[in-house]
Amino acid sequence: AALYFANILPPVPLSLSKIGVYHSVRRESGRFALGMTRSGWKFWQKGDQDFLARPGDRIHCYVRVFSPTRFRERLQLRWLHLDSRAGWQEADSIPLEITGGRAEGWRGFTAKARYQPGDWQVRVETSDGRELGRLVSLVDPGERACELRQSTPFAGVLGARERWALWREVAERSDADS
Repeated sequence: AALYFANILPPVPLSLSKIGVYHSVRRESGRFALGMTRSGWKFWQKGDQDFLARPGDRIHCYVRVFSPTRFRERLQLRWLHLDSRAGWQEADSIPLEITGGRAEGWRGFTAKARYQPGDWQVRVETSDGRELGRLVSLVDPGERACELRQSTPFAGVLGARERWALWREVAERSDADS
């Protein structure tokens, strides 16, 4: 009880059940489609924690929060950037209104268009500043990121040889059908 009144623990009915950073988030038939370039072998990561950025990319943070029926709260998603001298510095605070009632929890996301390379942290907090959870991510706009993020559905999933083999196979089938 003392931890709750000291503003260390969040209100009991709220719990963060999922958080992740993604290249895209969109609604499809009442569900969320989460787009990422992460390789499957990095199963422990939450979305694109190693965010391979191209010019114009937006960083999306998707959250799922459990809350009881008819419970209302205004969460804050605080985006912080790691400065080598000053430590974690707040860059943005984006509000998300939640209403409970779904067995799977409430879902929502924010998108950030202005960012710089380096370490980022997203903190999910209640309206009175109690933290529900956080996620650390690395934004990499380097050459390797651009190479991996070419216009291909296989970016970051298949190696170069596997991608070229698939492209050749598709081209051969297309030529055979012509």
